[in-house]
Amino acid sequence: MSYYGSFHATDDGRSRDQWPWPGGPGPTNPNAPKTTPPPKPKPAPPRQPGKKTWIRPDQGMPVETVICTGKPNYILGRFCYNSWFLRDDMWQRHRYEIQGIAKEVIDSWAVYGGRPIKHICLMGHTDFHGPDDYNFQLGRARANSVRDELCQALMFAADCRKRLDILTTLTIACGTAGKTAPRAPGKSDDARACNRRVEVYLQDFYSEGRKCPVIVPPLLRPVKT
Repeated sequence: MSYYGSFHATDDGRSRDQWPWPGGPGPTNPNAPKTTPPPKPKPAPPRQPGKKTWIRPDQGMPVETVICTGKPNYILGRFCYNSWFLRDDMWQRHRYEIQGIAKEVIDSWAVYGGRPIKHICLMGHTDFHGPDDYNFQLGRARANSVRDELCQALMFAADCRKRLDILTTLTIACGTAGKTAPRAPGKSDDARACNRRVEVYLQDFYSEGRKCPVIVPPLLRPVKT
């Protein structure tokens, strides 16, 4: 076996080569000025979180002083967290319940011998999360959402009975209790969902409130010929 050239385990093949060789180091000048590397760029300061702006849920809604007496006739529960809009994607469907409430109210006037319902009190509630002031606003917004949908259902039920005149006397008031009157104790998810609700009180006496915007057509009298 023949070897071409010499080879040692500690030899890299460059120690005896004369400069310059490709890729090799150049001559060093001891009198050359020392160069300092450029300074590293400073890291960007951490982004300061902006101040969170709260949207008032009951923006533009009237503030009413409401007193609901007795026990609620209906409870529309399980509103979404931090939301005042109706939902119909669960076993408890808000709009179907509101249609049943409207039918009961109109039937109490249309059925002979019944006890007419003259006032509807809506009380909105929230769970324990959030400041008190915000929860009062959120409860009022939930009650007003129910009122808007209930007015549409009442107009439909009254029109079917040809009794749109009922809505000229029926009043609806929207109040709020915030988180001061929880229905389910505890802080579990299920208890919180039960507390996010609107209670509906059907009362047979007149009270302060707003009326549903409805235009009753005038009665047409037969023309004498």
